[in-house]
Amino acid sequence: IYYDGKIQFQELRNVRVMYSNSENVFHFGLNKHYNIDIIHINWNSGNTSKLKKIKTNQSIYLTSKDYKQNNTLTNQYYSQ
Repeated sequence: IYYDGKIQFQELRNVRVMYSNSENVFHFGLNKHYNIDIIHINWNSGNTSKLKKIKTNQSIYLTSKDYKQNNTLTNQYYSQ
C-alpha cells in the first residue's frame, strides 16, 4: 500500500500442513492516516490490480476473480 509518501508491503504464501493453514488476511497499521493512495495487488496468475483513494478503517474482500483487464478495481469491491 502507498499512503502519505510511505509504503507498506505484505506477502501471502498460502501454506497448508496437516492440522493448520495460513490465514488469508492482511492488516496494515496506519496510525492516524485516514486515506490510502494506492493498494497494489500482484495476483498469483501474474496479473496486477490497483485500488485507488481508499478510506482506512474498513475491510475489503477481494479474490483473484475480481481482477479487471484495466487493472483498476472499482468501488463495488470495497466494503465496510
